[in-house]
Amino acid sequence: IPGASRFGLCLTMSRLLGIDREEASKFSFLMAIPILLGAFVLTIADSGSDWAVIFSKQQLTLIAIVASLGILAIHFLFWFVRNFK
Repeated sequence: IPGASRFGLCLTMSRLLGIDREEASKFSFLMAIPILLGAFVLTIADSGSDWAVIFSKQQLTLIAIVASLGILAIHFLFWFVRNFK
């Protein structure tokens, strides 16, 4: 379906199958882990073998900030799913 997200489709099908909202949300996020790891590996493979350039201190700091914001967003989403319909 053009424009549909993997998360949205997984969440919708889980709900149609009768899975509770919080469990469906957790499962949808878990489904993204292999995709994200694969994208990370391909990015590293495409960037060459100069590890010092790939993982400079500035890039590691930026990765840490983005990861922490992502974790906060996930916690907010789970809180929202638990507390609102």
